Amino acid sequence: MPDNSNENETNHGLSGLWDQLSDYPKLRLHQTMHFGYPLVHVLDEEGRELARRIDSTGRWEWRESSPERWTPQPEEYLIEYEFEGDEERDCFQLDMLDRPFGAFTRL
Repeated sequence: MPDNSNENETNHGLSGLWDQLSDYPKLRLHQTMHFGYPLVHVLDEEGRELARRIDSTGRWEWRESSPERWTPQPEEYLIEYEFEGDEERDCFQLDMLDRPFGAFTRL
């Protein structure tokens, strides 16, 4: 598991968190409304929040020690991603998933 030395560090793109996120075999990108504000975050398989997009800046914040757990509802956007182990390919895929709130479409 990643250490927390960069807790609350912000990254411009989701691929900037590849070193931390690649320790998890499968991720869930979840988009919802939280207290009336849009929220996009990355969850592990158990629903623990690993990273959250800061809506005002568009940057990502690492939140591995966050106590928050999420159970996505059927009407919310959720996509699962499994790492392939190739940093270049995984980073490309993470950047493709890193879109503004509301830009996602259901498959």
